Amino acid sequence: MVYPARIAPPDTSTIGAKVSIRIHDQEPGKFRDLLGHLVDLTHVRDKNGAIKEFNPEKIVAWKVVSK
Repeated sequence: MVYPARIAPPDTSTIGAKVSIRIHDQEPGKFRDLLGHLVDLTHVRDKNGAIKEFNPEKIVAWKVVSK
């Protein structure tokens, strides 16, 4: 399977912003999306207050949704 080129992950200037992050899932060819406020460079707080951990090296795409 061919994966897209690695993109730069969010940096410290993005902490606190609402972000959408797409990451490679453990199953080949599968992805999962995280939506929430960036707590630090490896965690997002979702709308329910749950903290979701992710590996920045697995990011396929991301964007700031709002500050």
